[in-house]
Amino acid sequence: MRPRTLTLWLPALAAVGLVLTVGCGRQAAHPAGQKIQTASLDDSDWQMGLDRQPTATTCYAMARVMAAQGRDAPAATLLQRVLQMEPAYMPARVALAQVYLRQRQPEHAMTTLTEGLALAPDDTVLINDVGMVHLWCGRLAEALESFSRAASLAPTQARYRANQAMVLGMLGRYEESFDAYCRVLSPADAHHNLAVLCEARNDPERAKLERRMALAVQKSGQPGQRGRFLASSSQPAETACDTRPAEPASATQPGAETSSQ
Repeated sequence: MRPRTLTLWLPALAAVGLVLTVGCGRQAAHPAGQKIQTASLDDSDWQMGLDRQPTATTCYAMARVMAAQGRDAPAATLLQRVLQMEPAYMPARVALAQVYLRQRQPEHAMTTLTEGLALAPDDTVLINDVGMVHLWCGRLAEALESFSRAASLAPTQARYRANQAMVLGMLGRYEESFDAYCRVLSPADAHHNLAVLCEARNDPERAKLERRMALAVQKSGQPGQRGRFLASSSQPAETACDTRPAEPASATQPGAETSSQ
């Protein structure tokens, strides 16, 4: 049985927050007791500022506002201007890639991100977002490679490991997906996520099994502690979670055709 195409998964992926993101910039704080100066029409410094070109930071901030208002075209123009001024301004690259994906231009999003990786090859945000573009295009194997690399470079970032687990589940590699989820989620949550992915793959029998196992873990009284994954840990992946209950003898296991592409 063939899984559904990625196009049908995209609304569900968006619903769980799988989008290209970048952290908000810090707002400048005024020292305690410092008087904030205001400019008047006679302020020579303010008048001189009229002839100044906007900085990359100013353009980026304006672009973020425009993008939030749904004005993607002018936002893209400003972000392109930022990158012309400062090619290594990585938050602008991430924001521009977001805009391109919303405009259904994944090839431009990929170019924007890969040009950034040429400047910063180990930037995990860019690597993860390259994986998101691959995922958007349905290139699951390439997405897995990007997410796995991001997770290996930043093993404490749960988002990268969760993305890796998600794609493993989409590929039908359920056991590997469960183990990866267990590094950042409780076993019950890992089973639940895997059930959702099984349903997306049109594998209802395995989805039912995963939901039963999630319920069994909850009823067993296992603590809801999140799994921990440390860069220095020598614990093998297959033992990352040791709370998985035995499968019911009557449970129907999915056939090889269900998990194959």
